[in-house]
Amino acid sequence: MILKVKDNKCALAIERFYSSYAYLCVCAILSAIGVIFELELVSAGLIILLMSGQFVFLRNTGRMFYPVSFLTVSLMNLVGDDIGRGAWLAVGLVPLFSAMIYNIVKYKKKFRYDGIFTPMLFVSVAVTIGGAFTISREEYFEIGNFYYVLFL
Repeated sequence: MILKVKDNKCALAIERFYSSYAYLCVCAILSAIGVIFELELVSAGLIILLMSGQFVFLRNTGRMFYPVSFLTVSLMNLVGDDIGRGAWLAVGLVPLFSAMIYNIVKYKKKFRYDGIFTPMLFVSVAVTIGGAFTISREEYFEIGNFYYVLFL
């Protein structure tokens, strides 16, 4: 944590919130509201801000799977949409990536090359370029296809 947990009640409350099911429920509700009322970018922006806070305030980022899942669900209606709305999402990802870098630098996280990393990397590249010769170039480079490859 940035703040000393022993002496600071606010820091303890933040840590408890991010470690509780309430955080996951807030992300789920934001995602549902975004899908139901067609406010995908608003809900995605709020989920991204919550995730950024988790990177800034917590050393352990193991509970990121669920917010990322809710983020992808809230953005599914944008697939096949115009590039303008997707550009706003790219702008919104700047705080998230900044918080990721902050977390890595602040907590001095080491990248481990386990025995499975290289095979997974090769499989990911093979799957990503695997459909290059089965569909047209225009279909291959559509925004929707990038969404399915990168987020799902």
